[in-house]
Amino acid sequence: MESFEIGSSTDVLLRFHSRLFDDERWIESYDVTLLSQGIEATVHVENPRYGHPPSAFFQQLARSWQAWKPENDWRAMEAELYLSATADKLGHITLVAELRGDFYQPWRASGEAILEAGQLDSVAFRAGRFFSADL
Repeated sequence: MESFEIGSSTDVLLRFHSRLFDDERWIESYDVTLLSQGIEATVHVENPRYGHPPSAFFQQLARSWQAWKPENDWRAMEAELYLSATADKLGHITLVAELRGDFYQPWRASGEAILEAGQLDSVAFRAGRFFSADL
């Protein structure tokens, strides 16, 4: 899977894309683009072997959205990407994505995508496919 998206093009769209693999087919890095009204921001995210890709975060959300603590979150090792999710009792999920520039070019862009709990299984599946070594 070359890319996957969360959200909608009329609201906030988060696109994971541009994976780079090492010789052993590990995803060394990938890009994330946030698209919203008047905003398009992209960060390059490192994916070290000792870290956890966001696919684990999305799988956890899909498994237990009703039993969340007030907020679930995930952060890339270098903090260039931060994701947090909250859910209300009706199954409305607010996914906040924050992208940050590096030390030499500090900037920040964020957006909120609203999902339904029933969409989480699909998001987790697509994230799992994206972060696998399959092309």
